Order: sequence, then C-alpha cells, then structure tokens
Amino acid sequence: MDVLPSFQTVDEKDWSDGSADCVRRHYKAGSLRGPSFVEEPEAYLILSGEALYRMDYAEMLRAHNETGAGITIATVARRIGDLDVTNLGVCGVAPAEAGTRDRGEVFAFQERPSESELKTVAVGPDGTKLEDCDVHVNMGVYIFSKAAMDTLLGVIELCSERLDFGKDILPMAIRAGVEARAHVHEGYWQPIRNLREWYDANLSLCGTKGDATNATSVIDAEFPIYTVPRCLPPARFRGEVYSEGSIVSEGVVVGDGAVVADSIVGPCVVLGDGVEVRESIFIGHQETGYLHGDGAPDVGRNSVLKNCVVHSDVVIGEGCVLTNEAGVREHNGVDIQSGLGYVIQDGIIVFMPGTKVDPGTVI
Repeated sequence: MDVLPSFQTVDEKDWSDGSADCVRRHYKAGSLRGPSFVEEPEAYLILSGEALYRMDYAEMLRAHNETGAGITIATVARRIGDLDVTNLGVCGVAPAEAGTRDRGEVFAFQERPSESELKTVAVGPDGTKLEDCDVHVNMGVYIFSKAAMDTLLGVIELCSERLDFGKDILPMAIRAGVEARAHVHEGYWQPIRNLREWYDANLSLCGTKGDATNATSVIDAEFPIYTVPRCLPPARFRGEVYSEGSIVSEGVVVGDGAVVADSIVGPCVVLGDGVEVRESIFIGHQETGYLHGDGAPDVGRNSVLKNCVVHSDVVIGEGCVLTNEAGVREHNGVDIQSGLGYVIQDGIIVFMPGTKVDPGTVI
C-alpha cells in the first residue's frame, strides 16, 4: 500500500465572507496546523460543500505529488451547450498532446466567464461551434502544497477585503507563476447552488442505474453513504400501490390505490388512499405518528402532487391538486409573521415547515 503524506481537509461551505476567508479563519484558529503532536501537513485539501459527487481524494493527492504542482484543481469536462457555464468557474488546461505547455497544466482560470473568455479555454476541433466544445469546469476541490498555502495565507492576511478562491486566489496564483495542474474527474458531478439544482440532483438519484457519469453511480454498496441511524419500521404499502423510479424511506405508509413515481419520500410520511405523487420530494419526520398519531395521513385521500418539495410537519388535506398547472415560475405565499405557507421557485412548489393545506386546495 502506498503511504501518502499527511494532509489537512478544509470545507469551505457556510462561510459567507468568501471561501478564501474560510481558510484564513481556520488558520487563525490553528486547525490548519493540526494537533501539536503531529507534523505540519505537507498538503491541504480544500472542499466545496455545494455539489453532489463521489471522488477518491487519495487518487487526486497522488497525482498532486507526482506532478509536484503547487496547486491541483479538480475539474470535470462538460459540453458548453449542456450547462450554464457562465455561472461556474472554468479552467484552460493544456491538452494531452505535446506542446509548449506540460500536459494538464492550468494556464488560465475564469470565474463566470463571458463568451469571449470561453473561447480562450474551450476544447474542440477547429471550426466547431462554441456550444459544441468542451470546457474544464472547476469542481471547487483543490489541493495546495505547503509552500503554495503559505504564500496564499500571506496574500490573504495582506488583503482586508472579501476573497474567493475562484474569483480571486486561483487567477492571482496562476498569473504569479504558481504551477497549477488539473485533475480530471471522470465521474458524476452536479453543483448544488439553488433550489432547482438541489431538486434535480435528488430526483436524479431515483433514475435507472447508468454509467459513472450518472447520478445513480454515487449509490454503491462497496462505498456506502451513511445517514443518521434510526430505529424505524420498514415502509408499508396498504393494498395496491403503483410505484416506479422512487426512493421510499423507512417508516413510510402508503395508502391503497396510491401512485408514487419519480419521487423521494422521506422517513415516516403517511400518504392516504388514492394519493398521487410525481416528481416530488418529502423531507419526512424523525418518528412515526409524529404529527397526528400513527396511520393518520400527512397527505389526505385523493390529493395530487407534482413538482413539490414538502418540508416536515406539513399536513395536506383531502382532494388537493398541487401541480402548478398554470406554470407559475415565481410566487411568495408565505405569511411574514408565522412563516407558514408556500413559495414557488423556478416552477417548484415548496411548502414551509408546519404548513397546513386546506382540503380541496388547488395550486
């Protein structure tokens, strides 16, 4: 077994002052240096908490050590026409064939690039339309050598303003001559920065098992994803139920004649007889009978839901039609004082925790 140098992990999520400032705060708190009884780390792994993917960081660290780079940036190759790269960071990466640059060297970094900036880093045969070219998208996963991190911390300490890795630090480091390399991730990766991306990423887990670029590839028995341990009964289906492409959690009760399709039903949700749920996500509850006694439905008889996100403690009455048939893109129906009600974001209906939906409601 290869012995890898020690490295320290920093998660940049939940720091509103910029991802580089997250590193500054960890450094001042002493967490970058590790316990006093161990040697100072030789490399630092910096992770974004705003994406769904599965990745072997040890493999990335090996590549980092083999190239001797100051910074290694994890990237995924994506067709420009398949996603909104203008809201992401992209790298200019030297191609595999011989040239003036070493293979995998990052020679440019653009955060939220314009069309003209995309043209400088796009990969494709001459004459190919820009939307048909590939681009190396920044995953927000970096490894810094000790020397590069020391330099980075010096820059951050001299700067009083908000700093971000993608917008500020990486372009600055590349311009200053710090050797940066790309580590191309071949598997699935989905950024999660808004409700639509969170919704799509979750429902994509319900799809048919595909290749390594498919969302279902993150579900692997050899590398299980653990959740909070619960002592709950298995899901129960009362009578004839139609279900496909869905994840139904423990403690769930589904009534006779119900339909659950392309949806995720969290723990201990009770669906009444004849309920139809499509392309929706229920957050679920911590225990059975949480709202109104065991067996009483959270969603009443014959209600229909589509494109919904239902938080915990929500009770939906009988005969409701919650499908956004009118195609409303944005709406705020939340009471300011109580916080109850619903919002529509990007066409998705989101019911706030504790909301009660009257029988027969149509949205």
